[in-house]
Amino acid sequence: VYCNTLLACERAGDFERAEQWCRVVKEFANRYEAMPLYPFCHVTYGTVLCATGRWPDAEAALLQAVEMFRTGHRALGIIAIGRLADLRLKQGQLESARQLLAGYEENPLALRPVVRIRIADGGYAVAARMLHARLEQVGRASLLAAPLLAMMVEVQVAIGNHDSALETAQQLTELGVMSGQRHVVATAEYAMGQALLAGDPDSYGPECDLVV
Repeated sequence: VYCNTLLACERAGDFERAEQWCRVVKEFANRYEAMPLYPFCHVTYGTVLCATGRWPDAEAALLQAVEMFRTGHRALGIIAIGRLADLRLKQGQLESARQLLAGYEENPLALRPVVRIRIADGGYAVAARMLHARLEQVGRASLLAAPLLAMMVEVQVAIGNHDSALETAQQLTELGVMSGQRHVVATAEYAMGQALLAGDPDSYGPECDLVV
């Protein structure tokens, strides 16, 4: 129940609720000296901690998940490795992330950090193709699309496709309004800001206003 609740919170971008669950379970585990988390739970837990800015705790949880997968379901270990690579990229450790993902570049479970590395290397065309393919799978109206749309805006801005960047940012804005999740709304506002800054803000109408 705990793992599924965390996973649902993560996919919905409801990190505030997820953090509340994390606090409750951590207090329970400390009180009863329990270890209630399975490897995948550590992955989701670490992802939530990362999203809420608790990077040292996130790193500890993800490293533990990587180690647990090594002694168990090794095939699923890429899930933990991918999330750890995501964290390394946030920490500015590009080469460390690249080393973690060596050999997993085509694995769909590592898509987001691999795309991030492609962007960092200037491989925008490859990054765009990867994002388009994944968006076709999940659908642009799905909450799973939010981080993909945000990266797509970044790619479109980088290659100078400002109209497409604005259109993608607007899709993300609509997704934020639909979900009501502050994390998605904030992501949409940032993406819209990127699109507007790269183009000519005076040429856009009120329909491109940021979510408030």
